[in-house]
Amino acid sequence: MRDAIERIRRDGYSTVLKELATRIPHISTNITPIFVSQQDIPVVIPNAVVTNAHDWESLFAGVKTITVNGCDDYQKELLDLSRFSELEELKIGAKCFNYVSHVRIVGLKRLRSIEIGENGLQNESSDSELVIQNCPSLVSLSISRNSFKGFRAMKLSELNALKTIGIRYHCFRKADLVVKDMRSLESISIGDGCFEDSRHTVIESVSLKKG
Repeated sequence: MRDAIERIRRDGYSTVLKELATRIPHISTNITPIFVSQQDIPVVIPNAVVTNAHDWESLFAGVKTITVNGCDDYQKELLDLSRFSELEELKIGAKCFNYVSHVRIVGLKRLRSIEIGENGLQNESSDSELVIQNCPSLVSLSISRNSFKGFRAMKLSELNALKTIGIRYHCFRKADLVVKDMRSLESISIGDGCFEDSRHTVIESVSLKKG
């Protein structure tokens, strides 16, 4: 499939369609080239595995599952997943994205689960924050120990399908917590040392349902 797309991009027309036209007498073989770009043809890749920053930067926007096994060389401050409109599952392994100070997971309509490994996202900038917003299919959020430990804010909103939140110990030690618009919660688990130095907490429109 990808080879066919690349040939169309390179040649400007489909050789299959041109050959078909030569076999049908009443169709002209003088085919006007139709130029296409990556935006014209959506490319959907079911699963992607990331091991470094180059892998991350090269990901197709149509990927459905992202598994990050290593990305300690990613040196940008912003990690924005908004372009992955087809994303359903995100798994970030241990010790990844330690230069990142702003994580934005916003407007992903198909995203169902987020899993963050231990000892990741260690930036301690004064404006560092995790924002997860307007992901109406998100069901589970899991964060392992010592991740985001120096982040200053965790903002969750418009996550009305979210059922479980699990945060292991020593995460978000200094973070302010803002939680809004979550009406399907069944369980929240927060480990020792989380939010222990939080100065500001907002909880609005949240219903904790029995499982």
